[in-house]
Amino acid sequence: MRLARAALVPLAALGLVAAGLRLAAQEGAPPPRLALVADLVARVAPSVVRIELTPGRTRGDLPRRHLLRPVSGRDGGSGLVVGRDLVVTHGALADAAAPAFTVTTARGQRVAATLLHLDARREVAVLRAAEPLQAPALELAPAWPRTGELVVALGDPFGTARDAAPTVTFGVVEGRARLDAPEAAFQGEVLLTSAAINPGSEGGALVDLAGRVVGLLAPLARDRRSGALHGHALPAEAVLAALVAAREGGPRWACRLALAPDGGGLLVERVVAGGAAERAGVRPGDLLVRAGEVVLDTTDALRAALAAGGALRLVLVREGAEVTLELAPEGGR
Repeated sequence: MRLARAALVPLAALGLVAAGLRLAAQEGAPPPRLALVADLVARVAPSVVRIELTPGRTRGDLPRRHLLRPVSGRDGGSGLVVGRDLVVTHGALADAAAPAFTVTTARGQRVAATLLHLDARREVAVLRAAEPLQAPALELAPAWPRTGELVVALGDPFGTARDAAPTVTFGVVEGRARLDAPEAAFQGEVLLTSAAINPGSEGGALVDLAGRVVGLLAPLARDRRSGALHGHALPAEAVLAALVAAREGGPRWACRLALAPDGGGLLVERVVAGGAAERAGVRPGDLLVRAGEVVLDTTDALRAALAAGGALRLVLVREGAEVTLELAPEGGR
């Protein structure tokens, strides 16, 4: 036994020397997985911005405002660039009367912004910057991430991110859940994540390894059933729905839709007077089958087509005949 143990020592030592030689040969080259995350952050970070809110009278429609931390004497959080002059943030940051915002990019650009739309039910606020932002628009993921998928959270915790460039935490998607928390107004399923989310990161991005936004970072919430404090993000589909409503000047696209029994389109059940659908000529009973080149096999497909902005060609079936309508671009009549 002594001989066997003695023989193992030089073998282990040789293994360590060999490993050291391999590392020395690769000195200066980060491991591929770490390089992937670093490249991802470099690509996404310029589009995650700092948001400052000039103090105003709180309306109190949304909970959680007390969790936000001051940035340079103002309430502050994070936001995502989603268009040439559009930024999305957590709704708690916009829960004030006549709020005034300043958006700061990692490049040092400071731009005034106004509230375009507050979706209190989804806890999402859409801001419009006074001038084009020097940051590319982030892409929203088309589907929910899988449990266990690696994700990166980017935000501005406590307003300490250097030069407004976001800080980064790393984790996994722990699962999906409906929170029973007094701080949470959002009633749908949220993404639970192990990536650290600190005060000030609200409104930041939770992205997958392709750099797509899978969620909008939300303040920590304590579930009444378990007592656990959950780090979570609102799903990308909530962000998309708020963007669609913002482009329509509010929730006025506005028709109630149902998936056709055979999945071959979206059946219009009701049309809201004065909304974009009515202006385009959509009627109850119409079957929407395409929006531009997008096949309308889900309501999310229609939301994505609407969120792209601009004029949109709708193809529908009415009384057995195919009809094409034009949906006016944003602001059009």
